[in-house]
Amino acid sequence: MEGAERGQARVPGASRVAAISLEMVEPALEEGWITGEVFLLDKAFGNVWSNIPRDLFVRAFESAEEGIPETIHVQIGETDHAFPLVDTFGDVDEGAKLAYFNSRDFLSFALNMGSMAETFSIEVRD
Repeated sequence: MEGAERGQARVPGASRVAAISLEMVEPALEEGWITGEVFLLDKAFGNVWSNIPRDLFVRAFESAEEGIPETIHVQIGETDHAFPLVDTFGDVDEGAKLAYFNSRDFLSFALNMGSMAETFSIEVRD
């Protein structure tokens, strides 16, 4: 933003600069577990985007004999979910949960023809 330093935001028409500090949990692979967080809710469809990139996800299963599983188990907030990992929403029945890699190549979660975020009360940073 013009006139603002990194980590600061200038409000148009305001003479002061407000300091903003945003901290995100960095996605990580530790002791066989992938950790990350919800960083975006697709308000139009209710899909839930994590900050876990595909390359980190794939790396987690490189040494596994069975490779990448067809179903992944994920804790979002305090709730455990089982998701089939699919290429397209059409790979599951209407109303079914699914995990997929979004257009930015991050692991994401959805309900086919429903709102994952609303149905399970998921918030950013869960």
